[in-house]
Amino acid sequence: MDRFLGCLKWILLALNFWFICACAPLGTTGAIEDSSTSGGGPTTGTPDTNAYKPVALLWEGSQKDGVLWSAYSYQIIGNDVADVLLPGTTDVANFCPNYANLTNSEKVNFWAYLVSAVAKFESGFKPTSRYLETTLGNDAITHLPLYSEGLLQLSYQDVLVYPFCAFDWVGDKILGTSNANRSILDPFKNLECGIKILATQVKNQHLIATTKNVYWSTLKPGGTYGKVPQIQTLTKSLPFCSKN
Repeated sequence: MDRFLGCLKWILLALNFWFICACAPLGTTGAIEDSSTSGGGPTTGTPDTNAYKPVALLWEGSQKDGVLWSAYSYQIIGNDVADVLLPGTTDVANFCPNYANLTNSEKVNFWAYLVSAVAKFESGFKPTSRYLETTLGNDAITHLPLYSEGLLQLSYQDVLVYPFCAFDWVGDKILGTSNANRSILDPFKNLECGIKILATQVKNQHLIATTKNVYWSTLKPGGTYGKVPQIQTLTKSLPFCSKN
C-alpha cells in the first residue's frame, strides 16, 4: 500500500504540473511554454517529453505528503491567481534577481517555493501547528482566543475578509483542537486560502514584503518576527533566479 501511495503522489505531481505548463493561466490565452520549447510542441494529447521539471519545494524533503502539497500549490498559482502573481511585484527582484527573464513555468515554481519558505518559518511545515495570538483578542468567528493555525498559520476569522477560505468552524468545533480533520488544519484548504491571501496582498500593494497591511509577520521587513532576509536567501538559491 505504501508503495502504491508513493507512486500515486508522483503521478499526481506530474499530472498537475503538466496541466499548468500545458494550459494558459487565468486571464491569458494560449499555452504556457518554456522558451526552449516554444514555437513547436507536441501533438495534442501527446505527453511533452520536454515538460518543465520544477525545483522541489522546501517541504518535500521532510513531509510525506509534501509532493502533493507542491502539486496543489502549482495548480492554485498557475491557474487561479496566475494573472496576479506571475507579472511579479515591484520588489520581486529582491527575492529572485532574474525574475523578469523567467518562463511562466519557472515563475509558478518561484511563487510556490516562496510559499513553502513562508511555511517553513510560520509552522515548520507542521499542518497541525497552532499559535496563540496573545495580543489580538478573540477570533471573530469562534469567539475564543485567536489562534493562527496550520501550514500558513491562518485563522477562522479570515473567512470574513477572504470568503475564498473554506474553513468551517461549525463543523470543526466538535473536534479536538489538534484534530487533523479540522478544516483549517487541512493542508490543502490552508494552502489555497494562504496563497490567495498572498495574491490579494500582491494585487493591492504590488509587494511581497511590506510593513503596511501585511498578513504574515515573517514578510514584514524589520519586524520582531520578520524573516525577509532568510526567505530571500532561500528563493535566491533557486537556479533560475541567479542572473547569468
